[in-house]
Amino acid sequence: MTFKIYILFLFFSLSSFTSSETNSIAAIVNDSIITFNELNKYTKKDDSKKKRLAVLDLLIEKKIEIDVIEKLKINIPDKEIQEQLLIISKKNNVDFTDLIARPDIKLLISQIQATESIKRLKKIVIENEKNKEKNQDNNLSPEDLYKNWLEQKKVNTYIKIYEEKFTEK
Repeated sequence: MTFKIYILFLFFSLSSFTSSETNSIAAIVNDSIITFNELNKYTKKDDSKKKRLAVLDLLIEKKIEIDVIEKLKINIPDKEIQEQLLIISKKNNVDFTDLIARPDIKLLISQIQATESIKRLKKIVIENEKNKEKNQDNNLSPEDLYKNWLEQKKVNTYIKIYEEKFTEK
């Protein structure tokens, strides 16, 4: 009887440790968090610490982009979302009504909104950075202008990475 209780205790202890570890915070970006659950969607368990930190850096950049999109109130009109859905339906040889009847349509629409919002943000940033660049003698590509802007945003953003929680692999 005592042995069974010990086994049950051990089982629950290990399972709660595992779930709290995966749900623990990997990083804080301003007032948002990135959990290990979120990070694990894009990495494998046996990925190196370096690779996991690189993926975390990309997630941090996405959080920063989302913050700026919200501050600038960038919205994608329903008409543009519908156009993107039409493109997806044609590309995949799926009837439009079948596509919008899918159970995961809200997720697809969210992905379209996110993708199109980031495209708009990039366009705004690149235009602003080009205007700034006219006063300087730099000839950076649009992609470099955006990367530089994003790096500057990272410098000016509160970011706390809990690197000690990452295990070496």
